[in-house]
Amino acid sequence: MKQELASVLRGLVAKKELPAAQVAKELGYSKQRFYQLTSGSHDASCEAIEKAINQMGYKIQTVTVSKAEHVH
Repeated sequence: MKQELASVLRGLVAKKELPAAQVAKELGYSKQRFYQLTSGSHDASCEAIEKAINQMGYKIQTVTVSKAEHVH
């Protein structure tokens, strides 16, 4: 899940067409911390990545997981 969120964040940063360092500064993150969030490193929680996504003006919709039907 963390890697999927990080991928979404990277995509949003790319859409801004600005250097990641500039986006990080605009959001109040250090370059190092923002890299941790966009890469989904072990130092970045899902909640922290989601917060950065929210700060960019987006929100994560509810994720649903359903049990797959067993097929013989």
